[in-house]
Amino acid sequence: MILNINDTDQIENPTSDDLNHHLPKVGMDEYCILSRDDEEYIQFYHNDDDTFLLEYRDGSHDKHFAETSEQLSIDEVISAFVGYLKGDEQRWKAKHEWRKVDFEADFAGDDFDTHYVLNGKKYHRIRVGREREPVAAAGGICLECEAKYGEYHAESCLAEECPRCHGPLQACDCE
Repeated sequence: MILNINDTDQIENPTSDDLNHHLPKVGMDEYCILSRDDEEYIQFYHNDDDTFLLEYRDGSHDKHFAETSEQLSIDEVISAFVGYLKGDEQRWKAKHEWRKVDFEADFAGDDFDTHYVLNGKKYHRIRVGREREPVAAAGGICLECEAKYGEYHAESCLAEECPRCHGPLQACDCE
């Protein structure tokens, strides 16, 4: 298994201790994925209101599920990740209420303001100043679209980073 923390850190063959150590440190507007492969994983996103969105995929986008509660704590997330790591599917799944994610319906409309669906996977847009190679000037403003630090880049901004490949979004092939 691989633990991917916000696409900045990866830990191969993580342990329960690794999860207990690293998951609480995932900041707001960041995410973490524990994967067996590209189509089998559990992931969470740390919301701006200090709650967590928990999802898992079991082989394809037709088997992608989200926890229905929007008020999960980090302890609940860690418990699910440890259960997933240990292969205790029945136990960690039973502790939550799940709904199948309908990518077309769930990601329509305003959600594209904060997320992109690339290769059937939901990715959070990268805000100004949080890129791998920041594009903001000393004042914290994007040199291309003039969005301020912490805001999303303007539509079609040439400086926006792709959340999947981390190259320039407008020039990448991630679809």
